[in-house]
Amino acid sequence: MKNVQIRKTFKNPAQPGIYYRLLCLTGENKGTSYFLKGKRLVLGRGSEVDIPVLDINSSKLHAEMKRIGSEYILTDLGSLNGVFINDERVLQRHMSTGDRLIIGKTVYKYDVIDVKEDLASLIGIKKEEELEEEEEIIPEKKEKKPLNKKLLIGIGVLAVLFLFDTDEPAPKAKRRPASEDKKVDDSIEKDFRSMLKKGESDADKEVKDKLAGAIHRGLRELREKNYFRAIQEFNMALILHPNHSRSSFYLSKTKGALDDEISLNFLRARRETLALKYQGAIVSYCQVINLLEGYDSDERFVEAKEQIEILEEKLGLEKGATKCTEKR
Repeated sequence: MKNVQIRKTFKNPAQPGIYYRLLCLTGENKGTSYFLKGKRLVLGRGSEVDIPVLDINSSKLHAEMKRIGSEYILTDLGSLNGVFINDERVLQRHMSTGDRLIIGKTVYKYDVIDVKEDLASLIGIKKEEELEEEEEIIPEKKEKKPLNKKLLIGIGVLAVLFLFDTDEPAPKAKRRPASEDKKVDDSIEKDFRSMLKKGESDADKEVKDKLAGAIHRGLRELREKNYFRAIQEFNMALILHPNHSRSSFYLSKTKGALDDEISLNFLRARRETLALKYQGAIVSYCQVINLLEGYDSDERFVEAKEQIEILEEKLGLEKGATKCTEKR
């Protein structure tokens, strides 16, 4: 793979320069960095691709990235399940640093990394200075050892004087409670830390349970084609965990399924109208209205309603005679 340099690390390169990187965040290649070098790179499940996407929802030749000037342009190569950038399905898009590329359940992060030469040299100088300071500290400690012996002799003399002084017997007795108090303080601090960790783990477990529940409910609503309810559940999951890749994927999938079904019903309605099957066309427009129930301001809802009124006039029906909304 001459077009790509692969590294099993999250770290940025040490050498100065500008790097274009795809970092795999999920899936079998999680934690792998792909540094892009070629002018054209192909992503997919095929054996001759530049960046392998080990995902059941990936096509053999799923997408390509072309370098034009100082940026890469991503293009969908007619894949079955599409390409998503930041939860939005795209056919072609200029990549920007920080973009999340989603293929199936596999998520990549695109970054443009600029490693400055001055910064690298400054880091090297700092490390050398720190080493020099550490080397200078060691002999200073050795030179202080004779002074410590003198201090010990002086303390010994004072101790002998205190032994013969009967008026002040209490200084040593006062030092014991200090050590005991320190032990008590350390014990209290340890107990507090353990309680804090326990509280954090309980809170994490509660968030995980809520997250799993929201995803489960969202998938159930998606299977039943209650798209807006599914979107609400997946949005709740992202509130609980803003960077959760599965929730982002399911949310984009739900929005795409909703758009596809609405477009399909519009297409059916137009075909029925051209065939003079006005009742069938009304049924298809009603499907759009039912899908967008509660979102009356949506332009697709408004268009479907207007088309029904036109068809009612052609059929000789009173305006508003058709009742589409299903009470759920």
